[in-house]
Amino acid sequence: MKIKIGKKIIGDNLPPYIVAEIGINHEGNFNKCKKLLTSAKKAGADAVKLQTLNPEENYIPNSKSYKLFKISQLSNLEIKKVFAFAKKINLDIFSTSGDKETVDYIDKLKPCAHKISSSLLTHLPLIKYTAKKGKPLIISTGMGSKNEILKAVKTAIETGNKKILLLHCVSVYPANYKNLNLKTILWLKKNFKHLIGYSDHSTSIEIPSFASILGACLIEKHFTLDTNKKGFDNKISLNQKKFKQMSELIRSSFLTLGKEEKKLTLSEQKNKIKYRRYIVANENIKKGSVLRKSNISIKRVLNGINGLEPGMIGKLYGRKSLKNIKKNTLIKGKFINLR
Repeated sequence: MKIKIGKKIIGDNLPPYIVAEIGINHEGNFNKCKKLLTSAKKAGADAVKLQTLNPEENYIPNSKSYKLFKISQLSNLEIKKVFAFAKKINLDIFSTSGDKETVDYIDKLKPCAHKISSSLLTHLPLIKYTAKKGKPLIISTGMGSKNEILKAVKTAIETGNKKILLLHCVSVYPANYKNLNLKTILWLKKNFKHLIGYSDHSTSIEIPSFASILGACLIEKHFTLDTNKKGFDNKISLNQKKFKQMSELIRSSFLTLGKEEKKLTLSEQKNKIKYRRYIVANENIKKGSVLRKSNISIKRVLNGINGLEPGMIGKLYGRKSLKNIKKNTLIKGKFINLR
């Protein structure tokens, strides 16, 4: 199963797609947002994700979320410029949009995908509206039951959009290691016939690589310029240095997986004849001499090409040598009449 996000094909057995979640860590500052994009690019991200919404449509007045998003809004023109800048530096960009009007505006900017956050998982009208745009739909499943995830997926599919990617997510900020339950990735793979990724809310750089080993084909991680800055998502984010380390771990972890088969590498094939044990002469053996336990044994040699493997030794006892064999050299099949 594969889908295309931006210029990359995402799928099982393909390198994980890494998303730097900027969210509102730009704090409503356009120049800071551009710096975040540049930094994310240097840190190895394939894409960046924003959070865009109309506070009036999403939160009751004077609530904590309302106040936070009210002071961290970028104008539509600034968002447009951010999208243009991302494309200029060859960085995919998309957003979590909290309302239909914002979905419409973001879609006009040609994002590589649309995102449904965990808090919007049960907002079926918005999922349906967003899925109709036809872009890949990334759905976070934090706080969601199996039935709620099924309803969200079914709602999206009913629009004809089958380009769905589900993210395992634990909606705790930060998430404790013991609560991450990465095996949920395997559960999602088993229960849903869609690509599975992972949105990480731990403060670790290693955890996402573990998720990729379990089969997560997309990794999303919060990103900031300063993890010491108070407020927003800075405390659960990684800075450029840490994000780059995480990206390298994810990609190197993927390389270790290989394929579901037992296949020798070229180096192993060479080492096979160098490191394995073979049947050798324990002493100088003259032509016509009988092979017995006292004059042959099993040892590692410098080069085992054409040597007889240890399992053959019982068949050699009592046989006569067809030629002279020097001490500590291989007993080869042509030296013995094995018929």
